[in-house]
Amino acid sequence: MSQNTAYSASMMENATSEFQTFGHPGKYMTSYYYQTPAAGSGPTIFTGSLYGYGAIMIAADGGAGLGITASLSDGGTVSAGELTAKTIYDFSVRSITGSGQVYVFKRNAKYRG
Repeated sequence: MSQNTAYSASMMENATSEFQTFGHPGKYMTSYYYQTPAAGSGPTIFTGSLYGYGAIMIAADGGAGLGITASLSDGGTVSAGELTAKTIYDFSVRSITGSGQVYVFKRNAKYRG
Protein backbone atom coordinates (compact mmCIF):
# COMPACT_ATOMS: atom_id res chain seq x y z
CA MET A 1 0.00 0.00 0.00
CA SER A 2 1.50 3.33 -1.01
CA GLN A 3 1.01 6.44 1.02
CA ASN A 4 1.58 10.08 0.09
CA THR A 5 3.66 11.99 2.58
CA ALA A 6 3.81 15.77 2.77
CA TYR A 7 7.04 17.41 3.89
CA SER A 8 7.09 20.88 5.37
CA ALA A 9 9.88 23.44 5.26
CA SER A 10 10.45 22.94 8.98
CA MET A 11 11.28 19.27 8.38
CA MET A 12 14.11 20.34 6.11
CA GLU A 13 15.54 23.23 8.12
CA ASN A 14 18.58 21.18 9.14
CA ALA A 15 19.23 19.88 5.63
CA THR A 16 21.43 21.76 3.19
CA SER A 17 19.34 20.62 0.26
CA GLU A 18 16.53 18.30 -0.75
CA PHE A 19 19.20 15.96 -2.13
CA GLN A 20 20.59 15.43 1.37
CA THR A 21 17.10 14.84 2.72
CA PHE A 22 15.67 12.61 0.01
CA GLY A 23 18.78 11.39 -1.82
CA HIS A 24 19.93 11.77 -5.41
CA PRO A 25 17.32 10.46 -7.85
CA GLY A 26 19.56 9.71 -10.84
CA LYS A 27 22.23 7.17 -11.76
CA TYR A 28 25.05 9.74 -11.62
CA MET A 29 25.60 12.44 -9.01
CA THR A 30 28.34 14.63 -10.47
CA SER A 31 30.83 14.81 -13.30
CA TYR A 32 34.55 15.49 -13.59
CA TYR A 33 35.79 17.13 -16.78
CA TYR A 34 39.24 15.85 -17.70
CA GLN A 35 41.30 17.69 -20.27
CA THR A 36 44.95 17.44 -21.19
CA PRO A 37 46.90 18.31 -18.04
CA ALA A 38 50.04 20.41 -17.88
CA ALA A 39 53.15 18.55 -18.98
CA GLY A 40 54.53 16.27 -16.29
CA SER A 41 51.49 16.48 -13.99
CA GLY A 42 50.73 12.76 -14.19
CA PRO A 43 47.40 10.94 -14.25
CA THR A 44 44.19 11.90 -12.49
CA ILE A 45 43.58 9.15 -9.94
CA PHE A 46 40.00 8.47 -8.81
CA THR A 47 40.66 7.44 -5.21
CA GLY A 48 40.27 9.35 -1.96
CA SER A 49 37.98 12.35 -2.50
CA LEU A 50 37.52 11.32 -6.15
CA TYR A 51 36.42 7.77 -5.28
CA GLY A 52 33.21 6.51 -6.87
CA TYR A 53 33.56 7.59 -10.49
CA GLY A 54 32.11 4.76 -12.51
CA ALA A 55 31.41 5.95 -16.05
CA ILE A 56 33.20 7.79 -18.85
CA MET A 57 32.15 9.74 -21.95
CA ILE A 58 34.31 11.20 -24.73
CA ALA A 59 33.53 14.92 -24.78
CA ALA A 60 33.00 15.40 -28.54
CA ASP A 61 33.42 13.92 -31.98
CA GLY A 62 36.56 14.63 -33.93
CA GLY A 63 39.14 12.84 -31.81
CA ALA A 64 38.58 14.70 -28.53
CA GLY A 65 39.57 11.64 -26.52
CA LEU A 66 41.91 9.81 -28.86
CA GLY A 67 44.98 10.18 -26.66
CA ILE A 68 43.33 9.20 -23.38
CA THR A 69 43.67 5.91 -21.55
CA ALA A 70 41.42 4.91 -18.67
CA SER A 71 42.81 2.42 -16.16
CA LEU A 72 40.13 0.29 -14.52
CA SER A 73 39.87 -0.41 -10.80
CA ASP A 74 40.50 -4.16 -10.98
CA GLY A 75 43.10 -4.01 -13.74
CA GLY A 76 43.16 -3.45 -17.46
CA THR A 77 42.90 -0.33 -19.56
CA VAL A 78 40.56 1.17 -22.14
CA SER A 79 41.77 3.43 -24.92
CA ALA A 80 39.31 6.27 -25.40
CA GLY A 81 40.07 6.19 -29.12
CA GLU A 82 38.14 2.90 -29.26
CA LEU A 83 34.99 4.46 -27.77
CA THR A 84 32.16 6.33 -29.47
CA ALA A 85 31.91 10.02 -28.58
CA LYS A 86 28.94 11.23 -26.51
CA THR A 87 28.15 7.71 -25.29
CA ILE A 88 28.36 6.91 -21.57
CA TYR A 89 30.30 3.74 -20.76
CA ASP A 90 29.93 2.20 -17.30
CA PHE A 91 33.52 1.50 -16.29
CA SER A 92 34.95 1.47 -12.78
CA VAL A 93 37.63 4.09 -13.44
CA ARG A 94 40.81 4.11 -11.37
CA SER A 95 42.75 6.73 -13.33
CA ILE A 96 42.82 8.78 -16.53
CA THR A 97 45.95 9.78 -18.38
CA GLY A 98 46.87 11.22 -21.76
CA SER A 99 45.73 14.06 -23.97
CA GLY A 100 42.15 14.87 -24.84
CA GLN A 101 38.84 15.69 -23.18
CA VAL A 102 36.48 13.27 -21.42
CA TYR A 103 33.79 13.43 -18.77
CA VAL A 104 33.98 10.98 -15.88
CA PHE A 105 30.75 10.50 -13.92
CA LYS A 106 30.38 9.70 -10.22
CA ARG A 107 27.83 6.97 -9.64
CA ASN A 108 25.01 7.23 -7.15
CA ALA A 109 25.63 4.19 -4.93
CA LYS A 110 21.98 4.14 -3.85
CA TYR A 111 20.56 4.12 -7.39
CA ARG A 112 18.84 0.82 -8.15
CA GLY A 113 17.41 1.54 -11.61
